[in-house]
Amino acid sequence: MANIAILFPAYAGGGAENVAITVGDMLMSRYGHKIHIWASRIAQGFEDSLSAKGYQVENFARSFKARIHEPRTSRHIADLVHSHDIDVLIISVNAVGCAHELRRSISPRCKIVFHLHGTPMWELQDALTKRAVAADKPLKKLAANFKYASATIRESLLHSYSKRFERRYRDMFDISDSYWLLCQGYADRLARLLGVESDNPKIKVMPNPADTGRFMPLANCEKKKEVLFVGRLTYADKRVDRLLRIWAEVSKQNPDWSLHIVGDGKDRPNLEKLAGELALKNITFHGYRDPAPHYESASVLCMTSTFEGWPQVLVEAMSSGVVPIAFGCTDGVREILGDGRGVLVEGFDEKAYAAELHRLLQDRQGLEQRRALYPAYAAQFDCGTIAELWHESISLLMGPHSARNDC
Repeated sequence: MANIAILFPAYAGGGAENVAITVGDMLMSRYGHKIHIWASRIAQGFEDSLSAKGYQVENFARSFKARIHEPRTSRHIADLVHSHDIDVLIISVNAVGCAHELRRSISPRCKIVFHLHGTPMWELQDALTKRAVAADKPLKKLAANFKYASATIRESLLHSYSKRFERRYRDMFDISDSYWLLCQGYADRLARLLGVESDNPKIKVMPNPADTGRFMPLANCEKKKEVLFVGRLTYADKRVDRLLRIWAEVSKQNPDWSLHIVGDGKDRPNLEKLAGELALKNITFHGYRDPAPHYESASVLCMTSTFEGWPQVLVEAMSSGVVPIAFGCTDGVREILGDGRGVLVEGFDEKAYAAELHRLLQDRQGLEQRRALYPAYAAQFDCGTIAELWHESISLLMGPHSARNDC
């Protein structure tokens, strides 16, 4: 049994948090581990629900306000490691600030894992994209445009953002006993970034789990002429506006097909307005809801993101017998949809995407051939399989003679 703390910059029920809880439930029930959830802030309602499930919860915002990169946050984490006698600290999503100070402040017996839930250097694209989005807003547009132009120039000439994020990655690699990435493509990318061998023993591929047991039965259901999107409605990353423009072309040739948007977010009003301007037909915005009923009936799932880590929605869709099409924006997307499992469109070319989607909707035999590939592929991401991988990795880090009382 291990005493494990999982650290988040913020806990709001997103993908990384859901992965941790999906695996954490099994680590506690199946292997007897004790799990702590720590975050600089936790959204309302989650503390009670986590505590009720047996997690030890620490919301930093209750004692002080500080961001994950601040020195006092690292000192607070070190104090918690000591007071709770933590065996393994899993730092999830974001690198912490003052990483070396954190490592020096805690016992070597406490092993540190950095669990990256995206493509290496995703923060660079995220930072520049958010500034671009802000520059496109009418309010304070002049100031936002100046900030975006300034940031772009600094990155182009001085690589200021790249250097900052690369330094954080290097620091986290230095202090970590194990560095988990979502797929082999990301592991190779990290190795190139840091100038280490891709088979470095610290680097470990740790895919995200999917509830395949829940979704696989849906593959046997009758599939209708429905195209599906599942995810947050946010502009910086998901770019559902692309899908609406694509659908404007595809729906003309396929009037008997419908598009279903399942999800919510800040960009929903803009997307609904765009749908009206494009005079789209056979489209429904469902808001946030359980996607399972939609996986049950949909034939095709569309993803038009600018960047993704390891999009669970693709594995869920495939488990349900829904064929995905996506822009090949990252190694994770390309790895999931490779070997003919899905349709990949390169270069964010909306016309090429529309042409591929049209061909997919017309090729019923091709849809069935792709579906036949899914059961064997999706099974490797079963929750129990991934929980066992976590357990084995943690046990290996602690070693065969690790003791709970040697500090």
